[in-house]
Parts: sequence; C-alpha cells; structure tokens
Amino acid sequence: MTTPGNIGRYEIISEIGHGAMGVVYLAHDPRIDRQVAIKTIHALHVLPDLEAEEIRQRFTREAQAAGRLQHPGIVTIFDVGEHDGTWFIAMEYIEGETLERYTRKDKLLPVSKVIGLVVQACEALDYAHQQRIVHRDIKPANLMLLKNGRLKITDFGLAKNPTTNLTQEGILIGTPNYMSPEQVMGRTLDGRSDLFSLAAVLYELLTGERPFPGDTVTTIIYRILNEQPPAPMVSNKEIPEYVAQVLVRALAKDPDRRYQTGTALAAALAAALQGEGEELLAEGVGVTRPMRVVARPVPAAAPSVKPEMAPARTVRLGPAPAAARTVAAPKPATRTHPLRVGFMLLGALALVLLVPAAGTLDDRWGRSDSAGAQPFYRTAGILAAGAGGGALPVTPGGSDAIAITWQTSPPGGKIYIDDVETPNGVMHVPKKETATHTIVAENDCFIEKVSWRAGQDADGAIHSIPLKTPKIVAAPVTTQPAGARVLLDGKDTGKVTPADIPVPACGTHAMSLRLEGYKDLETKLEKPGGPVSLTLAKVPVGFVKISAPYPVSIFENGKELGRSGAQIKLSGGAHKLVLKNEELFVERTINVTVQADKVLAPDAGLPGVGTLTVLASPSNCTISLNGHDLGPPPINDFRVAAGAYTIKAVYVPTGETKETSVTITAGGGTRVPFKFSP
Repeated sequence: MTTPGNIGRYEIISEIGHGAMGVVYLAHDPRIDRQVAIKTIHALHVLPDLEAEEIRQRFTREAQAAGRLQHPGIVTIFDVGEHDGTWFIAMEYIEGETLERYTRKDKLLPVSKVIGLVVQACEALDYAHQQRIVHRDIKPANLMLLKNGRLKITDFGLAKNPTTNLTQEGILIGTPNYMSPEQVMGRTLDGRSDLFSLAAVLYELLTGERPFPGDTVTTIIYRILNEQPPAPMVSNKEIPEYVAQVLVRALAKDPDRRYQTGTALAAALAAALQGEGEELLAEGVGVTRPMRVVARPVPAAAPSVKPEMAPARTVRLGPAPAAARTVAAPKPATRTHPLRVGFMLLGALALVLLVPAAGTLDDRWGRSDSAGAQPFYRTAGILAAGAGGGALPVTPGGSDAIAITWQTSPPGGKIYIDDVETPNGVMHVPKKETATHTIVAENDCFIEKVSWRAGQDADGAIHSIPLKTPKIVAAPVTTQPAGARVLLDGKDTGKVTPADIPVPACGTHAMSLRLEGYKDLETKLEKPGGPVSLTLAKVPVGFVKISAPYPVSIFENGKELGRSGAQIKLSGGAHKLVLKNEELFVERTINVTVQADKVLAPDAGLPGVGTLTVLASPSNCTISLNGHDLGPPPINDFRVAAGAYTIKAVYVPTGETKETSVTITAGGGTRVPFKFSP
C-alpha cells in the first residue's frame, strides 16, 4: 500500500505505525502549521451502505466527545473525517515510547517511578471521568512516556460516553487482560472500570507479570471474574506492603469496593509509597465480602488442562432436560450486528460472553437450586460463531451406542458428564465416536476432573474416580488494622489482609495473623463458610536505655536496635540483648524484661578496658588476638576489654608459630614478648 500524498487537508510526511485495521501517519496541518498524527480506519466500504453510515455517525460522535478532552495527560484529538472512503482521526503528535517496553522483567522501572507515572494517569483519567468520558481500553500500549518524563494517555478516540448506547449488551470492547469484571460481563461502565484496568497495568509494571494471565480469552476472563492475582511481592520484593494493599482494593471485583475516583487512587498510591497506611482505610475498605469457591477445577481452556482435554465448541449454561440427557452446542448467529462489525473495524475486541448473573462461585456443578432456578455453570464460555472441534453431544442409549459407567471412590459422590449431573453415572456415546468428554466427580469435600476419549472402552466398562483433591473455598479475611500477614496451618499464604485466603472446604484449619507492633493472633477455621473479621491487639511498648563506659551496639536476633545511651523502643516482655564493641573485643548478652510505657536502665555489666603491648624478635611476624589479626609487631598500648585472651605470633619466613594466654585487667597494661630463631 503506497503512502498517500495527503488525507483531507493534512499533508502526509511519513508512515509511523501500522496495524491490522489502519495506518498511523506523521502529517503536516497547513492551516495551523503544526505536525499532527493521522490514524486511519479502513474497510468500512465493505459494509452495506446503511450499516456503514450508522458506524460513521456513531464513530464521529464518539471522536467529538473525546475531542472535548483538553488535559496535559491526554493526547488531544483535533479532527475527524473521511477521505476517499477512509475514515481518520487527526490528533496531537508526540514523541516517546509506550509503557509496554517496561512490562518485561528485565526492563522494570523503579517502584517509585512506576507509582509516579500511574499517579499521572490517575489525574488524567479523573479529568476525563468528570467529563463523563470512559476510555474502556487502558493498557500499557495506550500509555505514552514522553522524553520529559510526562505521561500521556492515547486512543481516547475509542472512548465512550456512558450515557450513549454504542454497544449492545454482550458486546465487549477493550483488551481482555486489562478488562474490569463489569466490562467482560457487558454491563454499563463508569470511570471505576478504567481505574481497574489501570490497576492491572500497575501490577504488570511492578512485577513483569499480568494479574490475569492466560493463553486463551476464556481463561483470562475466568480469572478476571473469579480469581485474585498473586501478591505482587512474590515477583518483586521491592514492592512496599502498603502498595500491595492499594492493588488489592483497586482490583476488587465489585466496583463499589474500589477507589471511586482517580484522585482517590492517586492519593492512596502516594501515601502507600511514603509508608502511610491511613489513606488505605478510607471509603469502607473494611467491608466484608461473601465467601466464594475459587477455581478448582479451572476452566476447560485454562493452562493446567491439556489442549486435547478442552472442548472448544460446546458452550453450555446448564444441563439439558432430564428425559433427553443431551447437551447441544448453540447455533451460530446468522448475522453479525452492524455495531459489532463497526467496532471490530476500529481494532477493538468484540466478544459475546456467556457468564452467570453473579460474579461469585459456589460448590454447585451444573445443579439447579431448591427453587428450581437454572443451574450455575462454573466455566465462563465464549460463543464464537463457526468455532470447530470439541466433544460431540452425549446421546441417549440405543443400538448404536455403548454405555460407560462412572463411579466415585469413596462411593456416594456425584458425577457430572460434560457439565451435566448424571445421577447413575452412566453415559451413552455413539459406537464410532472418538471425541473427548469431561468427567467431574465430587462430594462435599473433594472434587476431581478427568478427560475420557470415546472409543477406548467396550460397552459396559466401569471407571472409578478416587476423590483426593480438596475443594477450596476463598475465606475473605479482614483485620483492624489492615496489613496483617496470614498463615494457614503454619504456612505463609503470601497474602496480607484484606485478602481472600484459599482454605480446604472440610476439616479444621489453624489461621495465624502477624503484624509488627501487634500481638500474634491465632484462630481456628472449623467450617469455612463466611467472612472472617478480626481485631488485632497492640503490643505494649516500653523502652531500654543502656549506659556503658564505652560505645556499644545493641542487637536482638541479629538485628541492630541502636547504641548505648539512647532510648530503644521494645515490645513489653522478655528480651535477650547482645551488646557489642568489636574494636574492644566486647560481646556480652543480657536478659531484660520490658514494661509498658516505662524506661528500663539495666546494669550492662560491661568489663573495663586495659592495654596490650606485643613485641617480637625478629619483627617479621604477624600477631592475632583470639583469632583476630592485629598486624605486625610492635603493637603498643592496644586498648582491649578486660578478660582472658589467646595471643598467637607467626614468624613469616619459616611459618613457626608461638602462642600464649594472657589476662587483661581493667586499667592495667600487659606486655607480651615473642622470640624466634632466624
């Protein structure tokens, strides 16, 4: 494709970017005498006239809405139009690089730099949201870092005023890895959706890993709806805990539990970077959340399931009628809606997502509830017209079918065949079928999933599935104050409160909470089934002040607490302190008991200081005191703490060694001579 000489009134200088749906050019605007970037959108001419015209009108209205945004952190849109069948947007031309480069583990920016850039993005988004404009596609590639260190958000031309209705229900626009839960569910969006996406970008910039990774769209969306990302400190130990707490809230599934504005998120990040946690507790962060069962097993297309085990075509929202015992793939749509076509042409992602009405999981698997409601389907499915592959429907028994029986071990559990509960565990498949089916076995405490390929068993075969894998529930744990590290059954979960803690559904489990300055709290989870909210008790604090005839450093458990003469804050109770002065060869251990709000001045019992003189003849020797090298003699009036020592001299030419023991007295001087035969 040749570079045009002009697009509208804009004189094309060069091509600076190329995508599947269009090209970006550097151009000159002769009317204003400035450089601009021209983004073109091709292929509208392939649509029927009425559909193309509808897309043009809506595209123009959206570009005009985004063009109202005038902020130093947003790339300005100057113009929108059509030239020879090609639609284009003229926008501010900037030189820089996208943040995509800094999402790789070997290119991560310092934490403080990342926070600074995201705070800039928060400010720009807050401005756009006040204008009732939602970006809907915040991702690293749309965040541009300029040479002067400023950040600009690009591609607001695809933004949407939430009062307009550009997308029909079920059509998604955006990049899957950074979508908010409400976006993937096709719900009405507001600025909080952009802030969720920005938090996902922040997580990736800090860790080099996406918070909701996956090889398929199905896996990504499942994780967005149902899973919490790993604690970011697992990937980057430089991340402060308060920053991690901000991420937990910013990535909340429920928009009401997130920061409500860009200003609030920016303030929390700034406070977290300074180690101030008070900002994090504003706006109801301690509200408890309902329990939910986390991903076990994972969706059919998730990484832990082999490709040949994952049905690609069959998408189900529940079992078929009991009499038919048949699960059929939905029929593909016969006509794509023009709005969906339009936004696909704009380079956005358009998907129809079949998900349950609620974003949480429970321990049902394809079962209806007592009220007769439609069964809950654990796996989010993607309806893609024309997708191929996958298992054939299970058919009723007949002369052309074989029967395979599935049982649980121990007996009494439930069997689900291709997501349909089968009370007797018997499945009927055509004799010639070779497709793969998914078999799930469960009881109250355990669940297993296996794949079975038709054609490998004879009629009447019986399979037993041992139930060994515990069901996992997510127990929402909150503490006052927040930030406590959570241990389960003696093992660190890597999470800090507030957090959803994965807990086996059955049995009694010990939960421990640790927070510096507060007493350790132990509790039992006998029947994990609801939120856990606990209050930590402050550890009483007192002080120790040690006087010494010479400076000593004070240590506890290998950590230096301070020096003699200063008040050292310690928790109430017993402590074992080590006092050291390496120059004087002093090391003494003392036990103290600290009382709340009191200053303890213990007698350190430190020895006095004497002097040591060491001579050697010949002097070509090395001298050591208790194994510490003092150098060559003569050593005159070397100050050392009173006590017993071993002095060793080594004659360098021959390696001859002599050793003696001495006792240094406080205020006294000790003279030690060595004589060697040359």
